[in-house]
Amino acid sequence: MRGGLFWPGAVLASSATLMVAEGFDLGPPLAPILALWFLLVCPGVSYVRLLRLGEPLTEFLLTVAFSVSIGALASLALLAGQVWTPGRTLLVVVGIAVVGAGIDAYRVVATRRESVVGVKWHA
Repeated sequence: MRGGLFWPGAVLASSATLMVAEGFDLGPPLAPILALWFLLVCPGVSYVRLLRLGEPLTEFLLTVAFSVSIGALASLALLAGQVWTPGRTLLVVVGIAVVGAGIDAYRVVATRRESVVGVKWHA
């Protein structure tokens, strides 16, 4: 999954769009489609890109697996704490996705700086 800052931007835009759709209670068909896209792709894409696998099919499959796992673990953690609601789960998953997008964006910028300045970025 190449693309420089495309994926971090896509995660941030998808997060914001989904939060607006849920906040204004847009309902079907828009909100479920946005939620499906977000929950299957956005939480995992930034973290999978950090692995730098280079194999597109493997990266795609791991993205979906990471995303579903992150959503399930967030739900389980909130359920164990007896504070589970769909809205809180969505907020936690959005937070995890945004943090991942920030880390991914930092890696992209640091790698570009390394190629220009010659200072190594350590992962």
